[in-house]
Amino acid sequence: MAIINDLNSPEVRRKLEHRLRAAFPGGDMLRITDLEVPPSGLSFQTLKLTVEREIDGRTSRQKLVARVEPLPGAGIFREYDLEREVRVLQALQGSRVPVPRIHFYEAEPTVLGAPFAVMEHLPGRAPADSPSYMRQGWVLDLSPDQRRCIWTNALRVVADLHAVDWEGLGLDWLARPELGLTPVDQQIAYYEWTQAWGSAGHANPTVDATFVWLKANRPSDPEPVVLAWGDAKPGNMLYADNLTVAGALDFEMAALASPELDLGWWLFAHRYHAATLEGGTVPSGILSREEVIDGYQEMSGHEVRHAFFYEVLGGLRVAVLADRGYRMMMAAGLLPPDHAAPANNAATQALAAMLDLPAPDGINDIHEFEAPSS
Repeated sequence: MAIINDLNSPEVRRKLEHRLRAAFPGGDMLRITDLEVPPSGLSFQTLKLTVEREIDGRTSRQKLVARVEPLPGAGIFREYDLEREVRVLQALQGSRVPVPRIHFYEAEPTVLGAPFAVMEHLPGRAPADSPSYMRQGWVLDLSPDQRRCIWTNALRVVADLHAVDWEGLGLDWLARPELGLTPVDQQIAYYEWTQAWGSAGHANPTVDATFVWLKANRPSDPEPVVLAWGDAKPGNMLYADNLTVAGALDFEMAALASPELDLGWWLFAHRYHAATLEGGTVPSGILSREEVIDGYQEMSGHEVRHAFFYEVLGGLRVAVLADRGYRMMMAAGLLPPDHAAPANNAATQALAAMLDLPAPDGINDIHEFEAPSS
């Protein structure tokens, strides 16, 4: 069953209501009154539900969110494991990291055609990745002081995540020793494996050269190991009206790694969005690269020693996922089959400039790529 095609069918709603009744026992009635499928990127599908229940003659309504795993081979990652993300979110309950509460995880595909999890709906709004929040949207309506407040609060959530006792929470299973001896070796190996699959054997000179650079320049000194988000950036958080962080989302790339893995991803995301601006002038109040590094060091107590390396690694990860994402678009007929976007895009252009590599070849008329994790 293809979830996107069949979501609004009476049969799917009936099955979903039946599963929800099992998860929320009691009461005289439960029905879905609203089912919304927001625009998504090239990874997990998100559904927004409103459930109406009647208990002892009183009617209540509850908003929920369902996160649905892509079908095999249908996303930007070679492998998906929603249960893995669910276990991370459950472990973080009660911590200083404001993650949504998981109501249940359903491994069987009989309801929605794939495994899915239903979680609480957190209020708040997130900066959009596409079009970039630096170009349009509600972030630009804020004052510089308000933007600084949001960015500072978001950075504090990252520091709070890294302070979590992952061993005490039983998250040691997140390690991937089969991929390498150290967390950074594991990250490089994982994305090499992903690139070999996602590119379908096509050349990507910038990505290949970046892998060579990363292997030659990886940190040699011991690094602390923390629970890393893997996708740490302001756009993966929900903000309340008072500008505090109401929710931290999208932990599909969570890993045990250096805290600078998240810092580098954040820094490259900033570079990526800034590149979409004419003249490159970032809206005032959004923390600069130096302010992010200094702020993180102050909040976490960790001395940042390899920011540029991990920023390059962040760019490499984006470029690998963009390669796969553009090839998905080409396969779907959304781009010409000979389009240059997989090898020549904002991520590879940034990496080439950072590492003094030859500029990617080919004409690319796409100015922005929707963030893979959105």
